[in-house]
Amino acid sequence: MVNCAVFGCYNHSKKKPGDENASDVGFFSIPKVIVNQCKRTKDVTQRRRAEWLRRINRKDLDGSATHYRVCGKHFISGRPSYAMAEADPDWAPSLHLGYGNPRDSGSSASRHTRHLKRLQKKHKPFQPLQACSDDDSIPPTPLDCGDNSEEPVMAIQEECSISGRTDFGQTTELTMLQIKLLEEENNRLISELVDTKGQLRTRILSEECLKEKPDMLQFYTGMPNFNLLWALFLVLERGISHTSLNCLTKFQEMLVFLICLRLNVPLQDLAYR
Repeated sequence: MVNCAVFGCYNHSKKKPGDENASDVGFFSIPKVIVNQCKRTKDVTQRRRAEWLRRINRKDLDGSATHYRVCGKHFISGRPSYAMAEADPDWAPSLHLGYGNPRDSGSSASRHTRHLKRLQKKHKPFQPLQACSDDDSIPPTPLDCGDNSEEPVMAIQEECSISGRTDFGQTTELTMLQIKLLEEENNRLISELVDTKGQLRTRILSEECLKEKPDMLQFYTGMPNFNLLWALFLVLERGISHTSLNCLTKFQEMLVFLICLRLNVPLQDLAYR
């Protein structure tokens, strides 16, 4: 049976199926200090463990023990928050701690919500300015300069004279010549990549390479043509043991075996191939 470590809290887990006094809330261990990660994680978890023990405020607790539990009744959301979220009100237990005035869970949650909104506003990208509307429902208001002048403010009218038009133009520091050079460089790199892949396919012992080079096929395997080699592979395929740990395909494994039989190539040389 697990008991809550907070003073005056009698919540406990079910001792047996018929225990009616048991609580259905969750029980959470006092957080440990994480030492196998970065320094910031260690510092934050040290502060968190110390804060939990400070809020529990029991002199009879062993500060180095790890078996104490706190029930979900003492958290606003019913469970502790993520260890690195120090601003969260559930970073440490805060409700019904058995001493002092009861904490206002609503104010703590609202403070945390305002904090998150400030962070979102801080990292929110700038919004483009919208053009002034030509809505005639709100007439321009003249400035009151103290001389009872009724002359309208021309600056405001001129600013809003462009109605319903928004400038979507984009500026760039690249000239047309530079853009053309970049496109040519990109096309050249793509062409080189295609050529390199084609050369690589002709140098690797694969199905495509052996189909295109019969002399290489006969030298490495002793087979007169690829059709005979493929027929042999279809016969042996069912007996080849193959798992996700194999880095070679079944066909490549058969090729390695045939090369070793025909040329007596050392295993180290086959590994390099």
